[in-house]
This record gives sequence, structure tokens and C-alpha cells, in this order.
Amino acid sequence: MSTARHLIFGAVAAGAPVLVTAYGDGGDDLGQPYNGLGRSSRVAIAGVGGEVAFYALYIAIVFEGAALPILVTPIVDDVARPAQAFTLENPGAGRFRTVVEVPLTLQLPDTIANHAARGEWALRGMWFQVELATAYAGPTAYVQVDGVELEHEILREGRPSGQAT
Repeated sequence: MSTARHLIFGAVAAGAPVLVTAYGDGGDDLGQPYNGLGRSSRVAIAGVGGEVAFYALYIAIVFEGAALPILVTPIVDDVARPAQAFTLENPGAGRFRTVVEVPLTLQLPDTIANHAARGEWALRGMWFQVELATAYAGPTAYVQVDGVELEHEILREGRPSGQAT
């Protein structure tokens, strides 16, 4: 058994909050469905005072279990943007790795014609972070964020982000 600790925060469906500490691949969710919530650190890719266009977020997830609902909320300059819902389906037994693509664009609707999208704008800002939430109701599951990549373009350089928060 591994001695590395992984802290997983959640809330038991019945109400009382619970902190689950997993060792290696093991863990105990008290046999109850639980909600998982994770938030990344805030980063200023172009440095403090810089500006970035954010186009897409790619999240690699490894999971095992039944269908897994995921809610992804991008946060730009401390403002939560509309959340996007995904349901991951495991095609077979065992652990499965998939990549979820989260578009980070806003659509301009055509209010005169048929309300179809008239154009798109990338989210723009200095700070970026992401929040992942899940409400898993299966008997057992394994969920791991295996990597995150942010598609972006630096529009204006700022100071290195370690100089101020």
C-alpha cells in the first residue's frame, strides 16, 4: 500500500460534510454517494498586468465506474463564467482515460434573424482558474485529473505572476 496521501473533499449526500483521505489507490467514501469539488490555483499566464485570450481548456481524466457527470466552470479574473456539463461514459471494465474539450468562447447571437450564432469571442483576462465538480452516485469510483492544458494567446505581457497576487 502506498504511503502517499491524497486529500479528497466532498459532502455525503445525507448532509454532513466528510473529508476522505485516500492512501494510494484506496479510500473510503462511507458507502454513500458524494459530491466532489476541486478548484485549480489562480494563474496569470502573461504576468500581472498582462492580458490573455483563452480559447479552450483540455482536461484529461482517468476514471473507473459508471457514467460520471462533470461540471466545468472556467473562472477569468475571479468571475465564474457559465458552467459546462459533460457526462463521461466508461466503454468497458477498468480504468479509462479521456480528454474533455471545454470551449472558452462567448457567442454573439443574431437577434434580428433566426437567433443563430453571429460570431464568437474568446474569453479575455489576466487571471485564470478552473473548478471541477461531480456528483457521483455509483457504488465505487476512481477519478483522477491526469492533466490540464489551456489553449491561449498572450495579447499583452505583464510582470511575472510571482511578483504580486
